[in-house]
Amino acid sequence: MVHGTWGRGFFPTIAALVTRRPRWFQPGSGFHTGLFSELSARQIDAQSTFVEWSGSNSFKERELAARKVAQSIETRVQQFPNTPVLLLGHSHGGNVVSRALSNTTVDLDRIYVTTLATPFLEVFKTKLTASQERSLNMLFMFFFLAFVALSNFTIQQLFPELREKNGFDLPNIAAVIGILAIALIGATSIYPLLVRRSAAQLALVEMISSQSGVLRVRDRRLVVRAVDDEATLVITTGAIGTRLASLAFSIIGALRPSNLVWPAIGFILEYAWWNVPRLPFGIEIYFHRIASILFAATFLVPLLVFLLVVFAAFFRAAYGRELAIAGVNCEVSAHSAPDGHGLEIVTLRQSNAARRLRHYIYDEPSCGAAVADWIAARIKNDEISTGSA
Repeated sequence: MVHGTWGRGFFPTIAALVTRRPRWFQPGSGFHTGLFSELSARQIDAQSTFVEWSGSNSFKERELAARKVAQSIETRVQQFPNTPVLLLGHSHGGNVVSRALSNTTVDLDRIYVTTLATPFLEVFKTKLTASQERSLNMLFMFFFLAFVALSNFTIQQLFPELREKNGFDLPNIAAVIGILAIALIGATSIYPLLVRRSAAQLALVEMISSQSGVLRVRDRRLVVRAVDDEATLVITTGAIGTRLASLAFSIIGALRPSNLVWPAIGFILEYAWWNVPRLPFGIEIYFHRIASILFAATFLVPLLVFLLVVFAAFFRAAYGRELAIAGVNCEVSAHSAPDGHGLEIVTLRQSNAARRLRHYIYDEPSCGAAVADWIAARIKNDEISTGSA
C-alpha cells in the first residue's frame, strides 16, 4: 500500500504525535480491516506492508518514493516467488506505483495494480520558437526595468533627503543610466539562467512522469475512482493552467520583440516626467499625455502576458511544485484513468459518511469490496489461463 500527497498529514511528525488513529494503509484502520475481511470472505489469505514517503506535491519526491516501492517489489517477489503481489496506491500514490514498475526489472507476471482516486499525469515539453524566446527575453527585461525603477521611486518617496532637487543634474542622469544598465545586465544574465534551469527541470519531470512502466502489467490493473473527487479538481486546476499557458504563448507568438520597445519608451518618458525640470505649461501637458498614452496603451499587453504566464505556472503547480517554475512551455496529460487496454475501471458513488472532502475514497465501505472482487476474479482467471492450481 502506498499513500498519496500529504497522506500522513502536512506535518507527519507532529501528526503522528497528535493522533493515534491509524492511517488508511496501516493495520487497524477501517479500510485495512474491511479489505482483509473481504479478502478472507473470498478465501484469499493475504499479508500487507506499506511504503511511507514524504508525501510532498513534487515529481522528484514521487520518483524517490517509486524507487522505494520498486525495492519493496523486488523483496516481495524474492520472498514469495509464486504468490501474487498487489500494489495499491491512493491519489498520487498511484503515480508512485506506476513509476515503480519502470524502476524494477523483476518479472511482473504476478504483479497486480490498483489505484484509488489517482490523477494520472504525463508531462511533455514543448519547443519555443526563436521569436517566442526573444519576446520572453524582452518581456523579462521590461519587467526587470519596471521593478528596478519602481524600487528607485519608492526609495525616493520614503527618503526624500536622498534626492534634494529635480532636473538633469548629474545624480539623476547617473540614476537613469544605472537603472537601464541594471535592467540590461539582469535580463541578459538572470533570464538565461532561469531558462536553463527551467529546461533541465522540465526534462527531468518529463522523464519521471512517464506512465510507460505500468503497461508492463497489461490488463492486471484496476482503477477505482469516485464521482466528483478531489483528483478531478486537481486535473481541472491543471487544465486551467494549460489554457492560460496556451493563451499566453498565442499572444507572445503574435508579438515581435521590436514591438516591446514601445512600452519601454513609454516607461522611460513617464519616468523622465518625474525627473525633468518644470517645462512651460502647454509643453508639459502634451509631454505628459504622450508619455502616458505610450505607457498605458502598450504596457497592458506585456502585463497581460506576464500575468498569464504567472497564473499558468501557479495552476500547473497543482500537478507538482516543479511546474511552478518549469510549467509554462510544457503540456500535461491528466486523466482519471490511464491510457492502455484491458484495465478495469470502477466508479463509486460515495455515501454521505465518506464525503470528507470527497477524496478519502478508502472510507467508502464498498471500496474494499470492489478491490477484493477484482483481485479474486483476476487471480482465478490467471490461474485458469496458466493451468496452475
